[in-house]
Amino acid sequence: MNYPAFERILYELLLEAEKELRFNENRAFTHLRTIFKESLPTYYQDSLKYLISLARQILQEAELLYSDRRSGVSIPFTISNKGIDFLNKKKGLKLNEISFLELMEHSSFVNFINYQVTIRINQRYEQKYDDAEYLSELAEDSKRHFILHQADNFLSQYDSEINSRLEFFYIYDMKEEDVSTNALNKLTVASAILHCVNLLADNNPEPKKQDKQFSNSDISHLITEQHKKLREELLSQVKSISPKQFEELSVLILGHLLYEGQPLEEFRKHLTQQGQSGDGGIDGIVTKHDRIRGKVIHYVQSKRYTTNSVQRPEVQRFVGALDPHRAKIGVLMTTSKFTEGAEEYVKNLNMYDVRLIDGVELVEMMIECGIGVKKLKNIELLEIDNQFFSNQQILSK
Repeated sequence: MNYPAFERILYELLLEAEKELRFNENRAFTHLRTIFKESLPTYYQDSLKYLISLARQILQEAELLYSDRRSGVSIPFTISNKGIDFLNKKKGLKLNEISFLELMEHSSFVNFINYQVTIRINQRYEQKYDDAEYLSELAEDSKRHFILHQADNFLSQYDSEINSRLEFFYIYDMKEEDVSTNALNKLTVASAILHCVNLLADNNPEPKKQDKQFSNSDISHLITEQHKKLREELLSQVKSISPKQFEELSVLILGHLLYEGQPLEEFRKHLTQQGQSGDGGIDGIVTKHDRIRGKVIHYVQSKRYTTNSVQRPEVQRFVGALDPHRAKIGVLMTTSKFTEGAEEYVKNLNMYDVRLIDGVELVEMMIECGIGVKKLKNIELLEIDNQFFSNQQILSK
């Protein structure tokens, strides 16, 4: 089942709370139902209401919203001063969504994450011991959380953050008798949980000596999986941008490759995006000055396909489009693949130097050049840069 993007729900709640003096979840539901009318599943009502409730709670824990808890089920809420400042920055960047990392900058939200970690600890006890019923109140919404986390990027990150924190400590080796209804033993369990929460007090918890230690093979496997996921998500993101954005992106990638190591400001003037009606099949031009050959012009064509492969006739038309420019060098980039016929045709060209770049190689080049990705704090891992893809003018960055 597809759910509307939770990042957008967070933003819309904050925006409406700024507009309205008193705002509640029922009115939020009416508002969001209109916004997401095209993407809502058939049986959406309960799911969307739950997402709104969860979004309001998360924004409240980050101190961007505040609400009157005494007002019944439909809790009125409004934006805080901190929330207004946060929203003004978002408006300045023209981004209509809120990322997980932005909320992680708020210490109160980090405390909320640690509280959710405590809930997970309690869930582990409940799964292991039938006599741990007194812990169930903290885990009331666990199943719904899990289902929704699988359906949305933000909630998936939310879930991953909690699970990653669980790796930084171990729970005391509790025995079944330690989790009995005896008051003294209950206190022992509570003490162990408090110990775990204290270990999570820092936003960047460090492993302790008694923590689970990862072997080199474990770390290598995690990094490999992360890189694989990054490439899949990056290609999916590129496929979702407009054809014009992809034309600019193709020119930008080629520019970075030809002017290796130089900042964009130094070679931006040598990049031209010209995909339009009557362009003859040329979407962009990248000029590089070579000490031996002088000015070398590279002509670019872009094919943003989601499923179809680029066929031989399309490549032939691109080569034909080079003739009016008296060009010999061409680069054809696509988000999909090239057929064997297309690749064979290029191999047999004699008078032209044409390079075919498919989606897999395209993503590798973006990562190599640092385009559309950014480094996570403290560790050399990359993630999708949503701000990059939200800009309609890629070359103007």
